Amino acid sequence: MPIADLLSPLKRQFVAFAFTLLVVTFGVYALLQLFPETQKTTVYFSLKPLVTDQGTQTFDHAESTMKMAEAMAGWAKNPQFREDIAAEAEVVIDNFKRKLAARKQNYINVFWTLKLQNEEIEHRDKVVAALLSQIDNRFTELNEGSSAPYAMTRPEVFSEGQTLPSWVIVVVSLLLGVTFATIAAYLKESIGGRTSFNAQIKALFPESPILVMPEKLGKHDEKLLEQFILTFESPRLIGTFPASEKHFSLSPADTINHNSDTPVLLVKLGETTLNELENLKAIFGENLGLIVFNQ
Repeated sequence: MPIADLLSPLKRQFVAFAFTLLVVTFGVYALLQLFPETQKTTVYFSLKPLVTDQGTQTFDHAESTMKMAEAMAGWAKNPQFREDIAAEAEVVIDNFKRKLAARKQNYINVFWTLKLQNEEIEHRDKVVAALLSQIDNRFTELNEGSSAPYAMTRPEVFSEGQTLPSWVIVVVSLLLGVTFATIAAYLKESIGGRTSFNAQIKALFPESPILVMPEKLGKHDEKLLEQFILTFESPRLIGTFPASEKHFSLSPADTINHNSDTPVLLVKLGETTLNELENLKAIFGENLGLIVFNQ
C-alpha cells in the first residue's frame, strides 16, 4: 500500500487528529510536571574484622563479616529503627519504609539509600545525621562484649537529584500525543465501517475501472472526471455519500437498467461505508465504474 494512501486518514480527519494531539500532548506534559522532585542520598561504608587482644583474628572472618553486613542491611526493614531515625531528626516522613533501603555488596560493603521528595528534601541533612547516629549506636551495641568485634570505615555520603529532564518531558509528551492522535483519526473512520484506503476498493472491485481523484471534492479536475464518465455506455451516477448530490446529477439505484445502463459509483474515502459498496456490488456485479475522492 502506498504511503500516501496509508496516511490519507490523517489528512481527512485533520481536525480530530489536531484536537487529540493538543489535548494529549499538553495533558501528558502537565502530568509529568506533577512528578515529585526526588533527591537520592547514598551512604556507603565497609566492615572489617578486628584483631582480638590475644592477637588472633576472628574465625572465618569472611563469612562472619558477610553475615554482619546482612544484619546491618536488615535494619532498614525494622519499623523501630525507622521511628528512631525520624524521632532523632524531629521530622515526619510519609511512607518512610519505601524511602529507606539498604543492601549488602560483596561481603564487606553496605549501601544505604534514602529517597526524599519535595518538602522533605530540606530535612535531608538532619535525616542523614540521624541515620548515621542510629547505625553507629546499634553497631556499637553489637560489638560490645563480642569475642569477634568489627570495625566500620568512615561512612561516605553523596546525593543526587532525580528529576525528569525537560527534553524528556517534551519528547514523551509529543510521542504520546502523535500516537493517540493517529489512533483517534483511524478509529473515527474504522468504527463506522467506512472505507479508508484505495486498496480496499480495488480489492472489492478488482475488475472494475477506478478513477482516483486526489483533489478535494469541489476542487477536482472536472474535465478528467467527464472524460472518464464518457468512456462508459449510458453512464448513470450513483452517490454513496451525502455531499455527492450537491455536486452531481444522481440516479436512484432502482432506476438503473441492467441491460443498457452502466452504473458509476461516486465514492469518498472516510465517508462511504464498505457495507454499502458490498451491497451495490451484489446488485450490479463488477460491470460498473468507480470515481473515488480521497478527500
